[in-house]
Amino acid sequence: MSTSPCKFCGHPVSSIATECDQCGAGTPYGLWLEEDQKLSRPILIKCPACDSDVSNQAVACPRCGQPMRTENRQSSPAQTTQPRQLIPKQKSKHNPLAIGCLAIIGLVAACAIFTNIMNSGGSRNSGTQNSSSTPLSVTSQPANTSSSQPSAPQRNNSDDIQKYRTIMKTVDRNGDIVTNVAQGRMEGEVRITVSNLWHYQPYQVRLQTAQNFWSAWANTHSPNDPDKARIRIVDLNGNEVGGSRVWAGSLIWVDD
Repeated sequence: MSTSPCKFCGHPVSSIATECDQCGAGTPYGLWLEEDQKLSRPILIKCPACDSDVSNQAVACPRCGQPMRTENRQSSPAQTTQPRQLIPKQKSKHNPLAIGCLAIIGLVAACAIFTNIMNSGGSRNSGTQNSSSTPLSVTSQPANTSSSQPSAPQRNNSDDIQKYRTIMKTVDRNGDIVTNVAQGRMEGEVRITVSNLWHYQPYQVRLQTAQNFWSAWANTHSPNDPDKARIRIVDLNGNEVGGSRVWAGSLIWVDD
């Protein structure tokens, strides 16, 4: 005989017991047996022939012998219980509009992050166009010295580099920082080689110096379109330590 724990006290109870021996709580079998006894209890109904009280379970009336219809037994209120209908839970459906909104928000956030990354290099270099006037005032001197030469229909990049070397010698008289100026790898780019003293300068000093290098080269090479003028700063070992960024020549960076 199988047993199961009582749902109230946990005491083992036989599967055919009507109540728990420990706490007296009713068992599922006892509840079912009580309900079955209620359903099988006879109910008195009226005989259609003699109007006598007859059990609903009787086959015929004991007084007049009138057969009792079986529908009476089925129509008793105690037996007209209907089983409970289980309503299945509806599965939640995803709203396509909400999914679309989330996708748009994610795309906008990705674009904003990409824009911030693109502009992070130029955020510290704001005001590059308004750099100090020292190299600008110096650039006017070689312009006057070259006024005696005949003007050419097209600008020669080598001539611009020669002028720029003259300007750099005027700015760095002792040659402590700039050791060489040469043609860069692309059109409009100049390569500036710096000495080891460059690495000992503070970051802001190096950044301002690099911006002055670019400003002087932009006024020499392409004053009408400054972003076409690009610089590349390298040390004595050929390592790149600063220069113009990819997006524009005016966006200057130096190593931290």
